[in-house]
Amino acid sequence: LARQLDRIAPDVVIHCAAMTAVDRCEAEPDLAYRLNALGSANVAAACARRHIRLVALSTDYVFSGTGQKPYHEFDVPDGGINVYGQSKWAGEQAVRTHCPDHVIARISWLYGPGGPSFVHTMLRLARQGHEVLRVVDDQRGNPTSTSAVAAALRHILLRPGLVGTFHLTCEGETTWYGFAREIFRLAGVEQCVVPCTSAEYVTPARRPENSCLEKRMLRLLGLPSWYRWGLSLLGRRLLRVKADRLHFLTPSGRVWKLIQPLRSVALHLPLVHHAQIRGGQAVAVQLHLPGLHLHPGGADQCLSGGAHRLEHPVRRVRGLRLQEGRQLPDHDGLRH
Repeated sequence: LARQLDRIAPDVVIHCAAMTAVDRCEAEPDLAYRLNALGSANVAAACARRHIRLVALSTDYVFSGTGQKPYHEFDVPDGGINVYGQSKWAGEQAVRTHCPDHVIARISWLYGPGGPSFVHTMLRLARQGHEVLRVVDDQRGNPTSTSAVAAALRHILLRPGLVGTFHLTCEGETTWYGFAREIFRLAGVEQCVVPCTSAEYVTPARRPENSCLEKRMLRLLGLPSWYRWGLSLLGRRLLRVKADRLHFLTPSGRVWKLIQPLRSVALHLPLVHHAQIRGGQAVAVQLHLPGLHLHPGGADQCLSGGAHRLEHPVRRVRGLRLQEGRQLPDHDGLRH
């Protein structure tokens, strides 16, 4: 590690390495602590000696989950109820001790392209022909996509003065059962899903009942919160969207053409704010467009952010890609 840091001389290190197999951590606690605690201490110390900023990823499992409300960054963790959470809490403490210039980013119920993840598991079981899937319904959390975490980390990286602990999860909460139902609904897959309790689905390591994280630090610092958890599923290939024309609705209610016709679109996930889905197809989509402005010349006003609606029904979603610096004619487009 030291040789690589000396060779590359980075401004920031994002520390993602961890032993995250929760049940295996329970069976091999020494290995879990060696990787999650001592490993984090080594990274933090190496960064501190070279005056490198450190961003370390952590987990909701540092909390026991007995609280009734979402945990925020000023709640003091108790180390959790399993070896994974306890070893990650030890890793957090090591980062705080060894590297003053640090950000600890807690995430939860993570999934992304390639997997493995709960999303991949559910879709795989459905493809295998399981008539009924029993899914735990007494554990709550914030399903969060890797794309959402990457977008949040970008905001943090652009602010070198930020130090401390941040919760970086999607908005909204659900249970594993609710998560599974939404996966199949968005995928347009007919699958019977039955709720069960944690007592009925026993695992080697206990899971917290409440894994919900509040993004208080983001709010206090005026940083954007992220779209609701269900919309992050649009980042997977659950939906493909194509639209012949899309319109942009200003806050005053006036509609402006975005691009017409729009043959090929690629949706950048952080832009999605709300979507209405029917039968596996998006029929209405809202985008969060920070920093985009209506081209001057009759436009109601410039927009610095917020959620704005695509008016035309979307038949198959592949999304929207905006090219930086591209200008379209007055009233017919946006500029970035």
